[in-house]
Amino acid sequence: LQPQFGWRGDLALAGRIAVTRGERLDADIRIERTGGDLSLTVDGATRALEISDLRLGLLAQNGRWQATQALVGRNVGVVGGQQSVQTTAQALWPDASAQLEGGLSLIVPQLQVWAPWLPPGWRLGGQLQVAASLAGTVGQPETRGQITGSALSVRNLFEGIHLQQGKLDVALDGDGATVRQAEFRDGAGEGWLRASGSARFGDGMTADLRVATEKLRLLDRYDRRITTTGSAELGLRAQGLTVRGNFTIDEGLVDATQADAPRLGRDVVVVNRAPLRPTRVAGTPDAADHASGAAPTATTADVDLRVDLGQALRLRGRGLDTLLRGQLRVSTSGGKLAVNGVVRAEEGTYSAYGQNLRIERGNLLFRGDVATPSLDILALRGDIDARVG
Repeated sequence: LQPQFGWRGDLALAGRIAVTRGERLDADIRIERTGGDLSLTVDGATRALEISDLRLGLLAQNGRWQATQALVGRNVGVVGGQQSVQTTAQALWPDASAQLEGGLSLIVPQLQVWAPWLPPGWRLGGQLQVAASLAGTVGQPETRGQITGSALSVRNLFEGIHLQQGKLDVALDGDGATVRQAEFRDGAGEGWLRASGSARFGDGMTADLRVATEKLRLLDRYDRRITTTGSAELGLRAQGLTVRGNFTIDEGLVDATQADAPRLGRDVVVVNRAPLRPTRVAGTPDAADHASGAAPTATTADVDLRVDLGQALRLRGRGLDTLLRGQLRVSTSGGKLAVNGVVRAEEGTYSAYGQNLRIERGNLLFRGDVATPSLDILALRGDIDARVG
């Protein structure tokens, strides 16, 4: 079972199943640990769960169903719960209107032990606690209690995402939950991310969440670094997701210097060249094509996000070294992803074809389709009197 997770161990279980059905249904099902342990291999290191107790039980007598759960492991945490449901003595299974009561508790001292269940590259850390009581019916349960977390961390080794010193406080209030506190610091410990909001789990789940950042180092790789400040409002409804927000890039670097800049072939000598005129290559899309619906669609998302590139976003690679400035609006008007705004290259240089050019004017104008911005670029040699470029 799940061999890719590196399970090892000698955990032994014993069980008993007794079910009788006459005028009523009676059941007594019990499974429990009798010895041994399990271990997981995470990042090349084998870690024992150190399980000391494992029990599952289900008892049905005269229409009253009782379920119990217990798990104790030094490295996996503590799970304990007991729930009961009242139904008719003849029912093979409680129906949606059966009354429910009970509780569930969970204590996880080391979240990193669950790394094998995460997508590649992702890591969790910290402690998590859940204490909840159950009421209502099987069809519409009500949960009251609290979810708390401390010293939480989220990392992605490949993308350069590192959030740490996390705190979580969520109140369970019947048919919903309220995020009273959710806060993380970035890997440098200087910027922060905070979230608050609420969710309802009744007929059709709804949620409203506000996310804010302050000088948060969102990405922190040697070749990709983004620090951002801003806020966004997220809403989840039956018709889809809505996003409204404004963010500013305080500082950033996109470095693609490992990619080569373009060069002329050794057998190419440029003697004279007429001015280039805009042409449309047969078979390539133009603005009319995109207006007719060739853009990617996002039918379940209503996004209106404004991004200010700030004053310190630098792009390097393929011969280009420049600051990028400007404002963009990302939206999904009409169910199609659209980007509008201008990105300007400032204080930039371009080294290609054996020449070092200074970018005098470098504008990318987005008018909807993100794949086909208009280009307005002038790069000149700066070491001669004539304007050549």
